[in-house]
Amino acid sequence: MTDSPIDSDPPFSTVLLEVWQEACRHIEIPESCGTIARLLGQHLPLEYLLVRRLDVAHSSLDTVAIGQPVPGPFHATPKRPLTPAKLERLKQWGAAGSVSHGRARQRSGDLAVLVPEVIEGEVLVGPLMGPEGLAGALILAAPYLKSYRPEHGEMGAAWLEPCAVALENDRRLHELAAWREAAEADRQSLLS
Repeated sequence: MTDSPIDSDPPFSTVLLEVWQEACRHIEIPESCGTIARLLGQHLPLEYLLVRRLDVAHSSLDTVAIGQPVPGPFHATPKRPLTPAKLERLKQWGAAGSVSHGRARQRSGDLAVLVPEVIEGEVLVGPLMGPEGLAGALILAAPYLKSYRPEHGEMGAAWLEPCAVALENDRRLHELAAWREAAEADRQSLLS
């Protein structure tokens, strides 16, 4: 049996711990993504880290956070509507629980739905699971003409859980804010 990079590389366990710490340090996920992207960019080719949330109620895929090891412009479509068939395919992809690997320009199937069109290089895409199933996706995009090796896919799989926790915390925060606004509106209505 060969050791995986996760088991044999002590610096990786340190990076994983740092990703967990950063994912839990901030309440909102956009605050964490820049730092996480800089951490990951030291260990694999990375141009963009994207977190996309699956909104089942509105049948859409929303980009909720973007991180870059080196800050620069990025113009992703923040919301992508999904047909019922695409939504069901994404749920099945998420249930499989594996990291998908491919080239953005030659993508097909689930990658075509998940990865914004502005990304041109190689990607690793993993499902972010929540309490009720697929909550979103983590997308790691390599710089153009750079490639991911199999151990990068294993690393990406290890980073799914902290990113899923950060996404769920962000969702709950926004849900609480909406409830607070509704309660305040009700209070104002009663005072009137």
